[in-house]
Amino acid sequence: MSPHDASMFLVIPVNLRNHWQMIVLNVTEHIVHYYCSLHQHDFVVLSSLLSLVELSGKHIGCTSWRVETHDGAPMQTNAFDCGPFACLFLKHLLHAIDMNFSDRESAALRTDLKFMIDAVASPVVPATANPKTFKPDGSTTQLTQFQQKFLDVSATWQSPDVDLQAVYDEMVESIVTGHNEPSSPKASRLQRKSPGKGGKGQVRQRSAATQNPAWLNSASAVQKAYNSAPARTVNAILRRPNACPSFTATQVANHYFNLRPAVTSLAPEVVDILPPPATDHSMLVAELSESEVWEKMQKAPNSAPGADRINIRMLRAADPGALILTRFYRCCLMKKWVPLQWKQSVCKLLYKDGDKERLANWRPIALEPVLQRVISAVVASRMTSWARANGLISLEAQKGFQPADGSSEYLSN
Repeated sequence: MSPHDASMFLVIPVNLRNHWQMIVLNVTEHIVHYYCSLHQHDFVVLSSLLSLVELSGKHIGCTSWRVETHDGAPMQTNAFDCGPFACLFLKHLLHAIDMNFSDRESAALRTDLKFMIDAVASPVVPATANPKTFKPDGSTTQLTQFQQKFLDVSATWQSPDVDLQAVYDEMVESIVTGHNEPSSPKASRLQRKSPGKGGKGQVRQRSAATQNPAWLNSASAVQKAYNSAPARTVNAILRRPNACPSFTATQVANHYFNLRPAVTSLAPEVVDILPPPATDHSMLVAELSESEVWEKMQKAPNSAPGADRINIRMLRAADPGALILTRFYRCCLMKKWVPLQWKQSVCKLLYKDGDKERLANWRPIALEPVLQRVISAVVASRMTSWARANGLISLEAQKGFQPADGSSEYLSN
């Protein structure tokens, strides 16, 4: 099959029950190409669509054109790649590429499409007199004080003379000390004057947790607390202890580092079946976009803060849209540098069950700085997409730690 002139075709994407199909009219040869990546063609929809096209007067007689369903075309084997498969079919039709595309090609195309969409997303553009950010829908919102403070100086961060460690420390301190308020004098006055619900006077501070908090008696309050912090709410209901016995750091290290030996090499039979190394690393080294970072900030759970005392809610309030963080992360990746705080974490023990004096009944978690968690999530997402696109992850055998088609459906069978 040779490439065709795109003007020969009328392309009609069709979405049926949340599944994308592709209908292409070859106006020169009077052929209707109907492609479905699941091979589930709906000819009632096709007939109705062709009738509408004919009624428009642009392609008279198209209801009697020859229909090709391409039943020999590849089928998708997952539940989410109908769109990329439809695009690959169109690419085959227009450019005569091989029809033997598979989940690997669709995953690569899906990743490319994501980066293309991110690349043309509306950037955040500050105004000079009245700083604002521009949303994709055209509406605007004011920059926070944190964003105003670092927006102009962020242009110099790539310079070799800039101390990024000092920049990071200043960013953390600015978020902690409250540089996350809207830059509106009116809003600031209202916030200064606003008393708590109790009436006049100082704003009421949130009361400390008690042995029997009053909100446990309200079903709606419990539901709201659970949606915000599930683990903390369950612990409050079950009266689980918050403080562990006074284990020493040496005891904790000796226990957990000696639970099982570390695997330092792969068995020869595993090495023999490893796929060849990837040659395309473009999706790993592509420049970070604000939408990419902001997406991870929005999805991150509001877990306990690390040593920086910042939780994800504070970070979202300080830098909505990831305007400043994206610039900082770009500099870190370009200079191959990370803050000293990212090389440390706070280990906390969580009680599981049984005797509280036994160290085995406590589960350790590492509380890392929230700015580190966000960039780690971005890198992990890119690594997963890159590994899937290059066939480094078995899409058929591995079901856990995948963007979709998880292991829950197999465990329930």
